Amino acid sequence: MLHHHSILHLYEQPVFSILDFETPMNERLPIPATACFCYLLEGDEQDIEPTAGIRASKGSVILSLCGMTLGSMLSNQKPGNIKSLIVHFFPEHLKLAFTDTKPPHWKELESPVSKYVVQMATNNLIENFIISVQALFENKIAVSNELLILKLKELIMLLLQTKSSPDILKMVRSLFSEREFSFKEMIDAHLFEPLSVEDLSGLMNMSLSTFKRTFKKIYGETPGAYIIDKRIEAVAKQLLLSDAPINQIGYEAGFSNPAHLSRCFKNKYGYSPSQYRLNFLDKKKDF
Repeated sequence: MLHHHSILHLYEQPVFSILDFETPMNERLPIPATACFCYLLEGDEQDIEPTAGIRASKGSVILSLCGMTLGSMLSNQKPGNIKSLIVHFFPEHLKLAFTDTKPPHWKELESPVSKYVVQMATNNLIENFIISVQALFENKIAVSNELLILKLKELIMLLLQTKSSPDILKMVRSLFSEREFSFKEMIDAHLFEPLSVEDLSGLMNMSLSTFKRTFKKIYGETPGAYIIDKRIEAVAKQLLLSDAPINQIGYEAGFSNPAHLSRCFKNKYGYSPSQYRLNFLDKKKDF
């Protein structure tokens, strides 16, 4: 249930918003699809993506290339309460913040962003920024477009100076990237992320039908079949090289559902992942 939703608009589009809601939610959280920064003002120590280390805990920061994906992750939690301050990175707003220039510390990407959602450790500068934005919600009458642009610019510059996470830097740099990556480069970058075919088509800014048609032309098979096959092969390889838990290996290869992983793996190799690993260990003992 959504208890409270407050928005600060910049030229009719949300730039800052506060959402207070109870989980799980049957309705979609009102978060636009654009990239966003999320600061948890309140959270009940829930694991959003346990194997990726992403938690809905007070004071945590989450960045996502798609607000709708983040909203789905936050809303589909165990019973609890979450209050978040979200900064929306609309391209039009970023152009206003950095007119005809790039932000300091920015570098062009050498490869596509591979992490769709990442979490970073907060610091005093980020916490002070959050306090200053909360003050804007308490004094809306004094808020101007110019002030909102300055606050957006401040956050971007803070994030570009972080040294705690290369994934954060890459994601923020992508907001200003002028490089166009090929279809194949984008697929390769996200092949082992827990993304659906629909998610991938959205990343490419293609309709689902156009995406499927383009994919089959390049790879010679449907995206679903190709992606599952490559993920299963990656799992099989890691089962022989790593002692990590099977669920963790599966997640790192793009499987968020252990049952789905086990079913797909057995279809390809005739064994469950655990049996496959045991068979390999038994063979090693024979030598």
